[in-house]
Amino acid sequence: MLFHPVVQSAETAGTQAISIIEAIKRAGLQAICLTPNSDAGSAGIREAVLALRDTRGFFAVSHIKRSDFLGYMAHADIMVGNSSAE
Repeated sequence: MLFHPVVQSAETAGTQAISIIEAIKRAGLQAICLTPNSDAGSAGIREAVLALRDTRGFFAVSHIKRSDFLGYMAHADIMVGNSSAE
């Protein structure tokens, strides 16, 4: 899961991230969740992602090597993210 909020919605980014995470949980999926960089709204997203640290099937990471990322993408059922990962 990659999440970069729309700059104009930065104040609700944490709530949006929680909604995405809850949808992933309801679907019964596992997720690798990347912590955000310093974009607007990143604090709320980071908090939501790091709260998953002890949740089975969720993995919070700050970086994935490009080669590993491509390998994960090749085996992913879905990707929740944005155009930066194309």
